[in-house]
Amino acid sequence: RPEKCLLDIGPRNIRMMSFRNGRYGLTHQIDTGEIRAITVIADELGVDMHLAAAYMRANHNDCNRITAVVNAFKDISLEILKGLNYYEMSDMTARLGEIILCGTGALTEPLVEILKERIDKKVSTVDEFLPGFGTDKEINVTYTSAGLLLAKAPGISGDGSSATADKKKKVNLAVVIPAVLAAVAVLAVVGKFVVYDQFARLNKEIKRSNELYAQLEEKNEIIRQSGELMKEYAHYTWDGMTEEEKGRVKRTDTAKLVELINDQGTEVVSTTLTDNVMTVNLNAGSLESVSRLIEVIAQQDIVESCSVTYAATNEKEGKSPEPDNEDEEVVPVKSGVEALVNIYLVNYGEEEKAQ
Repeated sequence: RPEKCLLDIGPRNIRMMSFRNGRYGLTHQIDTGEIRAITVIADELGVDMHLAAAYMRANHNDCNRITAVVNAFKDISLEILKGLNYYEMSDMTARLGEIILCGTGALTEPLVEILKERIDKKVSTVDEFLPGFGTDKEINVTYTSAGLLLAKAPGISGDGSSATADKKKKVNLAVVIPAVLAAVAVLAVVGKFVVYDQFARLNKEIKRSNELYAQLEEKNEIIRQSGELMKEYAHYTWDGMTEEEKGRVKRTDTAKLVELINDQGTEVVSTTLTDNVMTVNLNAGSLESVSRLIEVIAQQDIVESCSVTYAATNEKEGKSPEPDNEDEEVVPVKSGVEALVNIYLVNYGEEEKAQ
């Protein structure tokens, strides 16, 4: 069934009340009314507002047909059209089929004519909708009272700008309160198992993770230290040294000393350290290269003195024995010098005591 809209046109506002399937829907208020036309009549005829309202009701000297007054009626109709469009756009299921005019504005013929002309729906006044009550306009109260009666009807509540149809229901607090408390208790139990226990488990795992991380860092530190020791002390017979020797000899200096010997074109075979004496077994190209090496070593700050304990060539003049097979190649034996050098290192422990 098409919806009906009761349009209550008052002096200062217009109320739209919709009915769907015979039931009240809602009320929408438009902040305008007959006051627009009354103000224009007062300006045009030079009278006060109260007298202008009486003139409009009685259409005194056909004042409702004055061009400015007709334009005011058109402005009122435009606001009504906006309200109807807003209602239909806000509720896509709305299907307004008939507009019923009531209120004091429904007594003004020019306004009714303009609304019937501009609204693309069936428009009628209360007299036309209820013809049994329209025999005498002098005593007809349906125009002004229809809106007031509807606003106060049972099942309709609102503040004048909007209203909704509802049914008041009594709430049994004796049933509702225990139900709410039971729901809260259930939520608390569920929260304990679902939330609290999960957080406790999470904290336990975090603590365990931190402990494992600390253990891992401890192991990594041992590995790092071991790597540094292996790199720093790889050229020493570490197991043969006393604790006093390990504490006072600068390993980095002696490592540089070994690197220096290798840089001179000689090959370090092995090194041993006893007290402050570093013994180096090396291979050199010639006796002259051993002599030059001794001079270079003696110039180092870590070296107190240096001497050659043993030096001998490791090759006899000539070639290697004749091969048994004719196909074998004759390879000459490389010449060189095998030397044993004693390097007397500075005693750091005595220097520190002197300082």
